[in-house]
Amino acid sequence: MGKKRYPYQYEEVVSQHGYTEPGSDGSAHLDVEGLENADLKRLMVETGEMKVPQTLEWIALHRGEFGSGSVVYEGTDGEEVAALFGSGSGSGGDGDGAEEGEGNGNRGGADAGCGKVSLMVLTAGLNSVKDLNVLLNRSSEALDSGGYIWVHTNTSGIRKASIFRANPPVIRNVIYFFWYLWYRVMPKLRLTRWMCRLWEKINGTVNRCYHRVEVLGRLYRAGFEVVDERFRNGHFYVVGKKVKDPIWEDEPTGSPIIKLHRVGKDGKLIPVFKFRTMHSYSEYLQGYVYKYNSLDKDGKFANDYRIAGYGKVLRNLWLDELPMVINLFRGDVKLVGVRPISRQFYSLYSPEMQQLRIKVKPGIFPPSLSEKKRPEGIIEVQEGEKRYIEAYMQHPFKTDWRVFWTSVGHIVFKGERSK
Repeated sequence: MGKKRYPYQYEEVVSQHGYTEPGSDGSAHLDVEGLENADLKRLMVETGEMKVPQTLEWIALHRGEFGSGSVVYEGTDGEEVAALFGSGSGSGGDGDGAEEGEGNGNRGGADAGCGKVSLMVLTAGLNSVKDLNVLLNRSSEALDSGGYIWVHTNTSGIRKASIFRANPPVIRNVIYFFWYLWYRVMPKLRLTRWMCRLWEKINGTVNRCYHRVEVLGRLYRAGFEVVDERFRNGHFYVVGKKVKDPIWEDEPTGSPIIKLHRVGKDGKLIPVFKFRTMHSYSEYLQGYVYKYNSLDKDGKFANDYRIAGYGKVLRNLWLDELPMVINLFRGDVKLVGVRPISRQFYSLYSPEMQQLRIKVKPGIFPPSLSEKKRPEGIIEVQEGEKRYIEAYMQHPFKTDWRVFWTSVGHIVFKGERSK
């Protein structure tokens, strides 16, 4: 008798067609036929059904046929991009030190002169890049306004699917646990990050792992608008269009405690501390999520795929709000008040409510928790906040006392939860 076949040992690691991740189906997709950039159009059309190796072979074979405004870069060093293609004057790199034909990148066609470019094709997977933010920012600086960037990578979701399809039950859960710990948790913690970096030096290779949300967020930070994202043949491809200058001065972090910029009293931006419940770089995707996702009945983004699995648990237990006690002692917020919101969400309010909202400090316990019926939609949210603010301005202590104890009662006895 033949050896017993276990399906998981013979199935493809990731299905060639049909793989997707939450939020990707209803997101940005280009009308390729209507693309004005001929080289990008040709790249997307002719490699549309190819796997990664064949796609990269096609690029290597046809790169010389691209126009002079198109760049194919095979390396992973952002400062080399600055030297080769004369990107701007952000942190580090002065654009000198590279002669025509040197390095890992070149322009298409016969003209290899300097100047802005209209298409940047990064052939190295983003997982293999040591300083990804620098590479994306330098690429953005090299591009002309309205120029495109084409990138590809594996996502943490793809790798999870590969682990689960290649291993039997129980064993795959154990493998995934340690994989997740090493690739997704330890690199984000200061106490353990050095071990991951040391291993990269010893091993001589870089093998990072990013969630889809993190990839998109990093592109937005670099000044790109994501105009196309798709999973194809077990791989993730993204096209971004440069719409603004990259951000250099912020300090994005994967720390468990995050600092979010929110609109406070008098319209000043205040740092709000919370436990992280969203994937890294989610804060850069506010506009993107709003563009492709509707608002739910609570006035928040419907099906917000930026929220991690553990984040939903923290929100249901109200634990994500605990670090806001720091804001309470700092005087940024009070115990009861309208919820501190982002500039993106603040812009959705009516001009009247924008002015009324910044007359009072935001709070930890929002007035919506004390309502008999939770507000549905941003209009009802504004109406409820208006009632609270007007009552608070007349009777501050009485109003907050009532809202606080009513909210506590709804949490304890009605099971109200944060979302």
